[in-house]
Amino acid sequence: MFLLRDAELARAVAYRIVPDVGPRDQVVGPARLAAAFEQMLERAPDEGDVRAVAAFIVHLNALFCLAEQNLREPGARSPLISTVLAPEAAGQRPRGLATLFALPGALALVDPRLASLPGIAEQPALAQRWAVHRAQAAEILSDAVIDALAARLRRHFRLALRDASEVIQLPDPNSAPPAATT
Repeated sequence: MFLLRDAELARAVAYRIVPDVGPRDQVVGPARLAAAFEQMLERAPDEGDVRAVAAFIVHLNALFCLAEQNLREPGARSPLISTVLAPEAAGQRPRGLATLFALPGALALVDPRLASLPGIAEQPALAQRWAVHRAQAAEILSDAVIDALAARLRRHFRLALRDASEVIQLPDPNSAPPAATT
């Protein structure tokens, strides 16, 4: 897991695991990783490891969006998702494929900070592709798949979403400064 906690190493792994090939071959490695993530959730992993792998899988989803950023029709359905999650191909899907595409939606229910990309709002074309991918994956996979994954994730996330003011306490400007010791 230490590889995924380092941004540069994770980036190198991501670009290696998503080859520039046809849709079905493109998702084999990421689906295998998502299947391993499913198995990891069955054990008692460290929360940091769950978060690191989840963030990595979200990053892989972002790479799929980046690859489609220049489609002729920016709001068009994803050719990748249409191909690999097609209902008629359900019996031929690699293990973990549903988790790969359901994870951002599940994270949105559990910890929205992990569910998307930092700074995505500053890149409108990418944000639009991200929204198309999320909606299309939710439509094909169903809310039940996303909700079940979210329930599994909740068991591993101790941190309830808290307001930053509950975690960080600034000094009270009306209180006296601490006495100096000599």
